[in-house]
Amino acid sequence: MRLFPALPRLVLLAVLSRSAVRAHDPGESWTMVTLLTDRLELELTMAQVTALQLSGAPFDTPYLAPDNFDAYRARLKTCAEKLYIVTSVRTPLKPQRIDVTLTEEGDITFKLAYPHPAAGRLHFFATFLTKLGEGFGGNIDVSFQSGKDLGWDQIAYDRPNFEVTVPAAVPPPPPTKT
Repeated sequence: MRLFPALPRLVLLAVLSRSAVRAHDPGESWTMVTLLTDRLELELTMAQVTALQLSGAPFDTPYLAPDNFDAYRARLKTCAEKLYIVTSVRTPLKPQRIDVTLTEEGDITFKLAYPHPAAGRLHFFATFLTKLGEGFGGNIDVSFQSGKDLGWDQIAYDRPNFEVTVPAAVPPPPPTKT
């Protein structure tokens, strides 16, 4: 029977299809946090209608596309710093760099770079979820540049906090292929 060898591909296709659909759900978001040797990078992706709501854009704002995105980039960047409160061992981290991009699917990705956190508790408070209200949520995933996972969870309006423990030694980045 040839169905069994195709089963892993079908499962992968189902997972990928679900992720693509979720990215367009106005109530869902996805946060990927990567701990590098010199900094912490946070990428938050959400539907543009949700991002525009957080930025205070007027309700009659047109659909964002590559030809008009730059007109709204500054407004989106202004709200980016307030999307999360990131705390390392009870010390708030301030973003050192902020960028906002429009994905091919029309979603908005906020990219923030923070100083490298200290060893110990690393706390994320998703303030954007408390502003959006009930029914909004998403996932947060924290990992090292090497790919080693530190933790992940679902976050929501009523559960906007997530915490991991940063070890004293950060795993080295993956080897480069030559």
